[in-house]
Amino acid sequence: MSKTAAHRGHEIVRVEPILTDMHAFVEIETAGGLVGVGEIGVWAHLEAAATLAEKAGRYLIGQSADPIEYHWQALTRFGSYHGSILMGVVSAIDIALWDLKGQRLGVPVHELLGGALRDRVRVYGQIRGANQEEVIHNVTALKAAGFTAAGHLNPFLDVSSDIPLNATYAKRMSSALGVLHAVREAVGDDLDLGIELHRRLSPGEAISFARSLESVRPLFLEDPIRPDSIEAMAEVQRAIGVPIATGERIYSLHEFQRLLQAGGARYIRPCIGLCGGFTGLRKIAALAEAYDVQIIPHNPFSPVMLNANLHAAAALPNFLILEYPTASYIDHTFGTSLRGTSMVTSAPTFDAGYVTVPVSPGLGTSLAPNLRAEHPPREIPIKLRHHIDGSLVEH
Repeated sequence: MSKTAAHRGHEIVRVEPILTDMHAFVEIETAGGLVGVGEIGVWAHLEAAATLAEKAGRYLIGQSADPIEYHWQALTRFGSYHGSILMGVVSAIDIALWDLKGQRLGVPVHELLGGALRDRVRVYGQIRGANQEEVIHNVTALKAAGFTAAGHLNPFLDVSSDIPLNATYAKRMSSALGVLHAVREAVGDDLDLGIELHRRLSPGEAISFARSLESVRPLFLEDPIRPDSIEAMAEVQRAIGVPIATGERIYSLHEFQRLLQAGGARYIRPCIGLCGGFTGLRKIAALAEAYDVQIIPHNPFSPVMLNANLHAAAALPNFLILEYPTASYIDHTFGTSLRGTSMVTSAPTFDAGYVTVPVSPGLGTSLAPNLRAEHPPREIPIKLRHHIDGSLVEH
């Protein structure tokens, strides 16, 4: 776009991808000295995303940071090819541009999105556990810490990928149901449960399993099958009474349109670091609102992504609850407090199951000055679990 006097000082002079720990960030700096930050949500392929971010940076440098929708359209429409890595990069750039605009205008991002509908956001902590005892211990720890909801609750357990799957259908299902009933008995009705199946079941298995879950009263059932077939997910949802939540692995407005038209979920789970940042999430949320479907954002990342989600959640009328990173999906650690707080200059406040919406200009946080030294990048290796017969299984 042509430069105008109004855009002087807002010219982009630096676009830098930053790989650290198991995260990928993009910083964008303007001639006026402001620095915005966003995070890429393609967790398994960060190296490829960083390379693409460098190329996108060559497009952005020299242009104004202000026309966010214009840059979003240019980056998503160039080349006629889409994909998760591209959209992860677009998402981080979009978040950083909204951060810059909020800083320049002296307002938090949610003010730019129409203003806050809520000043605090309900969150759920993440559960991990390799056996029933660990699951119960961890879920009761979250309840004691003040959470009113727990998610990432995997009744098939978070066992090592080195252990081959070898169990009968009947044993797998009865064991998983036993875990869930034990959890419900341990926490009572004061904690909502988000059940996460990690795509482990076939449609037939998922229907049979989910029909036995109603007495557990789950808030949602996440990804009972692989989400590649929207039609299959819709078949499962139509056959069960438990609401399905899905969408973390899809990234375009049109994919979510197909999912909603098919009736494939009662809740959708767009990732702001994958679906196009604030710009993409607003489009998807408006579409879902027309179908009376609520949003449960996917958010297992750093406090940068958490802050972005808090601003979005504050302004979305059909927001339900937000994932709050208390566990690691890579190294299987668990805690009751927010992970990654040393990576940023400030983190939001948790209290009694809610997190306060940031009110500082922009996102309200930035990358810590010592980030690279204290959090060197870690590669996420390609590794899957096997069935006892040698075939691959979801894990």
